[in-house]
Amino acid sequence: MNKKYTPTALKRIMSDINKFNEDPPPGIFIECNESDIGSLLILIIGPENTPYEDGFFFFELQFPEDYPFSSPKVEIRTTNTKSKFRFNPNFYIEGKVCLSILGTWAGPSWSAVMNLSYVLMSIQTRMNELPLENEPGWENVSNKQKLEYNKCIQELTLRVAVLMQLDNLPKTIMNSDMSFEVFKSIMISHFTKKYDNYQRLLDKIGEENKTLSSRFMNYSYVPNISLLKSKFEKIKQNLAIDSDTKTSIDTSIATSMATNTNTATNTATNTATNTATNTATNASIIDTPITFREPPTNNAVMPKKLEKDENIKTHKEILKMKLIPKMKIIKKIPT
Repeated sequence: MNKKYTPTALKRIMSDINKFNEDPPPGIFIECNESDIGSLLILIIGPENTPYEDGFFFFELQFPEDYPFSSPKVEIRTTNTKSKFRFNPNFYIEGKVCLSILGTWAGPSWSAVMNLSYVLMSIQTRMNELPLENEPGWENVSNKQKLEYNKCIQELTLRVAVLMQLDNLPKTIMNSDMSFEVFKSIMISHFTKKYDNYQRLLDKIGEENKTLSSRFMNYSYVPNISLLKSKFEKIKQNLAIDSDTKTSIDTSIATSMATNTNTATNTATNTATNTATNTATNASIIDTPITFREPPTNNAVMPKKLEKDENIKTHKEILKMKLIPKMKIIKKIPT
């Protein structure tokens, strides 16, 4: 359903998106809905030195029709639905993001001077070193309990927010015509870059080799670190195969295009040579001086259009097979 934004809302939304793109906060990525400027998909990569380190956390955001006089609506899609254990006291299983500026919790309310970047950075700051302190009534529990919660979240991040989502991205709800697939190339690039760190984090969790538990929500889980490490290794191998396949296909396409170009060049050259030879022969027979000119380049015999179209079709099919990650780049929106 298309929103009926006020002129002020449209202008502010465009301004917010442009400002974000000019100076994006580290680890935060957005994608706009082509049919609704006020609907966005968000990817936040877990900050370093937190239980969320290098995890992929997806959100959906919807600007209201009277923005900026009302706050955006934001919901999280990276959740742990099986055990019902929250990634963060502020992130609920059903998607609710608890922040006072969003009107979902008590405290300082939304102000029209706030913008898109402010909202997303506020969410990112909830993913801190001791997230259990975000929960009212748990701020003063022992450090032991806080660290126990951290270990549970760290394992959950690696198992669900990395492994599970690389294999099966969450579904969108607020933006049903969009997909988090647009962030896949960012995920793959980050995974490849941080692979050794994932292994280090898994080793750290496995050192104690015991049940992970937290009094918060009475959570208990026995991790299989060896299995997780093997799954990370398998993903790395699969990505390497896909990368090699992509390189091979790109090389094949480039070679094919080069061959067609060479064929056209050779044909043009032969045509020019034959034309000149025939003309010279005729001149000798009639003994009349003739001025020779280079044949126009449009005499070159170009490759058949069918061959060119076949190459393009093949490349599109490759993109559909997802051997080449396809990312849509958000263009700056004129204000």
